[in-house]
Order: sequence, then C-alpha cells, then structure tokens
Amino acid sequence: MCECDAFFMDDLNVPKVILRDFPAMKSLMLSRFCKTLHSPSFEPGAFCSLEVLKLVYAGSSTFNLLGVLKLLRACPVVRSFEMVPPFQCEVGKDVNVRLPIQAFHNSLNTVEIREFTCSKEEVKLVSMIIQASAVLDQVTIICLRKGHKEFQGIQKMKLAKSFFLKMMQGRTLIFN
Repeated sequence: MCECDAFFMDDLNVPKVILRDFPAMKSLMLSRFCKTLHSPSFEPGAFCSLEVLKLVYAGSSTFNLLGVLKLLRACPVVRSFEMVPPFQCEVGKDVNVRLPIQAFHNSLNTVEIREFTCSKEEVKLVSMIIQASAVLDQVTIICLRKGHKEFQGIQKMKLAKSFFLKMMQGRTLIFN
C-alpha cells in the first residue's frame, strides 16, 4: 500500500487499482479524461478521503454535467474543485439535468473554473456546482480575454456574473 498523499494520473480511464491501492488519497488530478467521467469506478463515496480534485483538460477533452455530478458524489469530503481548460461541454448529453438541483455536498467550499466562455453549458455547470454545495464559500471564474476566438462578448459576461452573484447570496464570487 502506498502512503503518498497525492497521485497524478494521465490516462483515459480511472482504474479500480487507484481505489484499491490509494484509499487515503487526499489529492487527485485527472488529465485527458473524456472517458474517465463515465467510469463505473465513480460510485458515491468511492473517493472517501479526497479533499482536492483538479480536472485538467487536454486537446479535445469533453465533459458532461451528469459526469461532473457523479464525480462530485464520489468525493464526499472534497473541499476544493478546479477545472482547467481547454474543455468543452458535450452538447445535448445533459437534457435530463434540470436546475435547480438539491444540495448534496457538505464539504465543497472552493471552486475555480478557468477560461470561462459563458457558453450555455458552462453557465449551467457553474450553476449546478453552486447549488450542489451546501457550504460553498468562494467561486472563482476566470474568463477568456477579449480577442480570443471563443470570447462570447462583454454583455454575456456581465449577465453571467449577475446571475452567479444572485445564486451565491452573499458568498464570495471572484469573476475576472
């Protein structure tokens, strides 16, 4: 049994070996993982000691809202969640995800999303994460800069910020 506190995996599938050999893992970075979010290894509570979760997307990595929800449910004590692009939502895969959702996470208190484009799917993702956490203290959203090919416009950014501020109800929102 390995006694390390963190484990880095750069693979498309999360093998059951991680769950078996690293039950006390505190930090996990998943990279290049478009198939990972569909892994049967993500049973509720599977990563019962995980406190820091970072999703680093590469190339054409995609995610879906149900996959992110399933992953958060697998990490009941995660405190910090970060998504680092480039990433794309799988359009049309989440027609059954309805907002608002009931809060189910009692430890997630910080979230960071980088290179936010304000796409409909990304707004839904952030909304879902805010609603899923009963104790969320801070959400940091770092937007794409003007001039980037996927920049959605200042007005869309202002609308998203206003929407998230209402959802945060006095908690900290950093929106750059």
